[in-house]
Formats: sequence, structure tokens, C-alpha cells
Amino acid sequence: MMVDEELNLIQGLIDRRYRDLRTEILNQAKKILWGKETEEVVQAKFGFEITIKKLMCLKPNTWLNDEVINFYMHMLIAHDIAMCNEDPSRKRSHLFSSFFMERLLVTDGTYMYRNIEKWSKGLDIFELDKLFFPINIDNTHWALAVVFPQLKQIHYFDSMGNDGEEYMSSLRQWVIDEAKSKKNLTLNPNDWTLVCRHDIPQQDNGWDCGVFTVACADFLLDNLPLNENSYSQAKMEFWREKIAVDILNGYLSYTL
Repeated sequence: MMVDEELNLIQGLIDRRYRDLRTEILNQAKKILWGKETEEVVQAKFGFEITIKKLMCLKPNTWLNDEVINFYMHMLIAHDIAMCNEDPSRKRSHLFSSFFMERLLVTDGTYMYRNIEKWSKGLDIFELDKLFFPINIDNTHWALAVVFPQLKQIHYFDSMGNDGEEYMSSLRQWVIDEAKSKKNLTLNPNDWTLVCRHDIPQQDNGWDCGVFTVACADFLLDNLPLNENSYSQAKMEFWREKIAVDILNGYLSYTL
């Protein structure tokens, strides 16, 4: 019976993400996506100014930009904080911006801890449940890396099946440097496992990687399954509209 209840709860959380979007705000989003490209600001929150031009990357067959990805990460942070406030037993997570990895690994691939040493100010990463890192790969692809401090694991999620060894190894070194810099502890890198997740939904085109990355982070934050029932190529059109609606609202639609 308990198993059935847990499965029903999980399915309910998945279904909430696919509730019908409010007609008024959905029509507004569609009007923007298919309208004239301008610099008019349609959302200002979390230190971002999202313009019509920036939001238009959510049209079909279009590659997502950093601003849209990072705004969604901030909405997930707000969701996580609210969930932790409701459930004190829930461990906090943190989602970094896509610029973290660009600063950690500079243009030639050189690892530069000092570039991001202050990015974790106020965070004890070893007390967190998960740390998310959306990765902009040469402005041609999006992927996601996640550090699980409690498990001593680093996972790489790529909707085109790439292995991400470089990014996982760099994040492992970052964890080691964080321990030394912030806690004066010396960690053994062999204690941390790198896992390339080939068991996640895959895209079948060249432009939906950013949407897959957003969906992956969204489901993973709430410890939901990462399978075709959760999100898939067939659901990417809905997710593009959902992201646009959520950005215009400034919060995740399924949290209401």
C-alpha cells in the first residue's frame, strides 16, 4: 500500500507540471513569442531584465539563451526555499548560473578556482542536498552537471548522450578546493564518484537541449524520475510555452 501511495504522490507531482496554463498569460506569451522583436522589458526579477527579444528564444526550433536558463534556475531556487520552509527535514539545494562553468573553465579549458571562489559565499556546500550547474558548451549545446555532497557523487546529464568527463572532473576539483579553502580539509578525490547519466530522455533535434536541461533540473530538484513519463521530446513544445509563462509570471506555475 505504501508503494502505491508513493507512486501516486510522484505521479501527482509530475502531473502538476502539465496542468493547463492560464489562458490569459499563455496568450500573452504566444503573442510575445510570435510578435515583433523588441527590447521591451517584460519581466524584471532576480536581478534580470528579460526583454521580448530574449524571451523569443522560446519559439520552436530556437536555441535557448543564458538569460532564460538562468532566470528559470532562480525560480527553482525560490521553489526550493519555499519547500524547505514547509518541510524542515528537506535539505536545501542550490542552483548556480551558467556563467559558473564558463568562469571555472576558461576559454582554453584551464581550471581557475580563484575565478569562482567567492561564488559560494554564504553556502556550506557540504551541508546541501544538491548543487546544479547548467553548462553552456561553446554556444552550441546545453547540459547539466549536479553535485550530490551527501552521496559524494557528481552526475552529468546530457540530452545528446555526451559523457561530460571534463566538467565532472573540474567540479570534483572544485569540491576539493572548496573543502580546503572554506574548511581547511583535505579530501581524497577517489572518494568522489563521477556518473554520466545515459538513462535520461534524449532529444532528436539540434535546438531543444536547453529545454531538456531546464526540465531535467526541474524534476531532479524534487527528486522525481527522469524518464519519458516525466519529460520527452514530444513534450518540448509545452515546456517552451510553460517556461515563457513562468518567466512572465515570475514564478513556477505548478507551485500555485
